[in-house]
Amino acid sequence: EKYPNIAVGAIASSATVLAEVDAKEYFGVVSDSLGTECSQNIREASQALDELLTTPEGVKKVRQMFKLCDTFDVTDNLNAAYLIYNLAMSIAGAVQYNQDIDGICRIMNDPSGGTPLQRYAKQHGLPGDDDCYDVKYTDLVKSMNHTTKKGVG
Repeated sequence: EKYPNIAVGAIASSATVLAEVDAKEYFGVVSDSLGTECSQNIREASQALDELLTTPEGVKKVRQMFKLCDTFDVTDNLNAAYLIYNLAMSIAGAVQYNQDIDGICRIMNDPSGGTPLQRYAKQHGLPGDDDCYDVKYTDLVKSMNHTTKKGVG
């Protein structure tokens, strides 16, 4: 007990109890929730995305499929990793926060929607009225540097 005169106990709602670098168990729960077929289609889509991001022609296809802004710079590996992270976390977030995973899997499991990667792109779509999806790792870093109580500044 480091501060017995200040606190008797603590409660942490939805807090990490044991932080791990590779949270395999977390994505195992996500995979189980999605089901075998849906998880496999997402896995195949992710692998295809990884492959495409290794060539200029592939990057062009990815830009078109996911409607990425022209500012997407794949020569910066952090941008590519951030894109993959955002796509994966949108699926994981849907599972974690009880959103429409049936809708996700309906798209991912429908072969008439094209390849698993094409379905993955369709499933993600664009939020609101955005013309393109702007993926910049530097923007993430900037947002995390906002340390005021209001989160701005």
